[in-house]
Amino acid sequence: MITRLRKTVPALAAALLILSAALAQAASNGSISFDGTGDSTPPNCDAVNLFYDFSWLGDIDDGGGTDRTAIIMADADGNILDNDFLAAALGPIAGSDQTTFAAVESIAARPVTIALFDIGDIGLLEEHSAAGIAFTTSGILLDEDVFDPGTFTTNNTCELLPLKEPFSFADGGADSSPNAFFEPGDDRINRQAYAYAAIYCDADLQGVNIYGINSTGAGSINNGRGFKAIFVPYAELPATPSAEDGNLLIEQFENISFYRLTSGEYQVNVGPDFEGKQYVLVWDGCPQTTIQAYIFWNGVMMPTEIFPRS
Repeated sequence: MITRLRKTVPALAAALLILSAALAQAASNGSISFDGTGDSTPPNCDAVNLFYDFSWLGDIDDGGGTDRTAIIMADADGNILDNDFLAAALGPIAGSDQTTFAAVESIAARPVTIALFDIGDIGLLEEHSAAGIAFTTSGILLDEDVFDPGTFTTNNTCELLPLKEPFSFADGGADSSPNAFFEPGDDRINRQAYAYAAIYCDADLQGVNIYGINSTGAGSINNGRGFKAIFVPYAELPATPSAEDGNLLIEQFENISFYRLTSGEYQVNVGPDFEGKQYVLVWDGCPQTTIQAYIFWNGVMMPTEIFPRS
């Protein structure tokens, strides 16, 4: 059942603008470097632990009096090997730790790159999840370092891996980098594997075309298949509502809602799923040049992708 409501709604759509503007990113003057040591038991490159040193200046409270950063590691192909969220009291922070190959994916090429990112409040994100990795790489890159595990002198199988140019989080590196996107083989603007809807700026039909995806967050069965939900011709899209009128709910189908925001952007909310999570996408128009994807859970708006998209 489709309901075209055309009414202003101040709730989640308005909250997104407030929360996304308030997402704190705290650290500054950060550094990270491998110390050249590690271990592997048994002798297997996937089982290597590399030790590193880090430091940063925590100068903004990300919540609970702590500053949050993330340390992420990738191989030369851009495969993510590990991603760890850190929190420490405000002020100068320094320490040492270790990162494990294959905590997320297996190493396929050397050398490896480790990076320190400034992030905000992680909410309930899991550090090794796709959303957690996307959250890290949408933060501010403070520093990165490169190390070739093939130079270990004992118990070393890493030297058997191909040696390539190092991956860099600064430029996105290889196509399989953490900033690469799920590619479903069509023209949807939200290429995220975890999305509960597929959203199209449909040039052929000249309208915004939204399909729900049968999942825990939309539809009646969890089989991953799409179903028609909302279509609004470009000619029928409403003008940008005023700040006094508030954000405008254009159309709703079951638990899929389509909004025009007072910023001029468009927003789709889908869910909640069985855990209470909602998928949220904001984009600037059709054709789109930027998108912002979020998971809204327990009152926290967690960014999972904030990138220009072509």
